[in-house]
Amino acid sequence: MGYAEAPESLLRGDNPMRTVSWSASDNALLVREETPGRGMDILVYRDGEADPQPLLSGPSNELGAVVSPDGRWVAYVSEESGRDEVYVTSYPETGRRIQVSHLGGREPIWSPAGGELFCREDGSLISIRYSGGSTLEVTSREELFDENFSRYRWHAQYGVHPDGSRFLMVQAPEGRGEIHIVQNWAAELERLTAAE
Repeated sequence: MGYAEAPESLLRGDNPMRTVSWSASDNALLVREETPGRGMDILVYRDGEADPQPLLSGPSNELGAVVSPDGRWVAYVSEESGRDEVYVTSYPETGRRIQVSHLGGREPIWSPAGGELFCREDGSLISIRYSGGSTLEVTSREELFDENFSRYRWHAQYGVHPDGSRFLMVQAPEGRGEIHIVQNWAAELERLTAAE
């Protein structure tokens, strides 16, 4: 099976760029650009545009951007306060920013069910409930549980079930941990399930 057309590189430029997330509401790809001497900014690449356009930029690093399921908001991490915190602003046109974490926030993820944003904050997973009229307003914050799971500053290392009530996380290893490579895992799975 072949491709109808040769693959095309979307992200071109002098600075390193990494994909961050996908916005289904407008078929846009959010990317993080690392500019020497300036830090990290979030750009958006929309279908039909020749180059990504700035979305979130400033003197501090901006990273981990994710667009809400309804396409009205973008949550991201910025270190402008001196430590990483989670902020929310309007999307696709940015406007007034709201800081929604308070104890050093990272790894925001929107609940697919809507009305809720999750993030990691000071060793806990936090639920931030909101209402969204013309501006997003936080209605409640709740610590869901203490957690000791794998973390990564640049983007979330956990997933949220479509109903927003369960999470998929990788438990942080004790010490450095080990990596196990399983070859021919499908045959191994068949062997293990046949033995039951």
